[in-house]
Amino acid sequence: LKHLCSLRGHKAVGSLLYNEKEDHLYSTGRAPNFKTWSLKNLRSVVRIDSSNEEFQDRKYANKGIYIAPHGLIGIGYEAKIKFYNIKKKSFVFGISTNYYDAFPRSMRYLPKKELLVVDLPDEVKIYKFYGSKGVHREKSINLAGRWASKIICSENEDKLLMVTGKNFLEVYDFGSDRMEQISICSSQEKLSLMEYLKDSGSVIVGKYCDSQFYILR
Repeated sequence: LKHLCSLRGHKAVGSLLYNEKEDHLYSTGRAPNFKTWSLKNLRSVVRIDSSNEEFQDRKYANKGIYIAPHGLIGIGYEAKIKFYNIKKKSFVFGISTNYYDAFPRSMRYLPKKELLVVDLPDEVKIYKFYGSKGVHREKSINLAGRWASKIICSENEDKLLMVTGKNFLEVYDFGSDRMEQISICSSQEKLSLMEYLKDSGSVIVGKYCDSQFYILR
């Protein structure tokens, strides 16, 4: 690996998202809230700052999500998620999460089901996504843990796997509309990391403050 350069554009960075088709890197953060970086010339090509908009928020933008089929970027704030049209550099619509002291920890878009999955304290909210027309709230899933620090969807989008700081995985089945728990380690330990390996169809799970990993298939 070779260090090419350092990209400076936020007072604090919330998330990084990659658009392979355009070879662009999207960053969300504080002042400004959103930037597009061209990885061909390593320069910023789009900047969006929501400080003067209807949905004002002085907190830094946390997690972002790129919804490629609609050309939208979503940014999570306290009490809301705001969506922008990247090419037009314009605000499209906002979603109120009803959590005024917390922001989304993670968000996922399921293209086959056209669903937006948002992690909030003690629950995961699922919205039907209609592009620039907005969303419709489908349901809420109660969690055993406080937060879902990581949400992974199965390849056919029939299950959600969540790490919530417990010693087990929480798994939601769309077909049965039920939650189950898959125990991984002892009750004194807790899981903190999870990644999906697409090529092998496996899931790697890691424990908090531990070098041990578990591989599930």
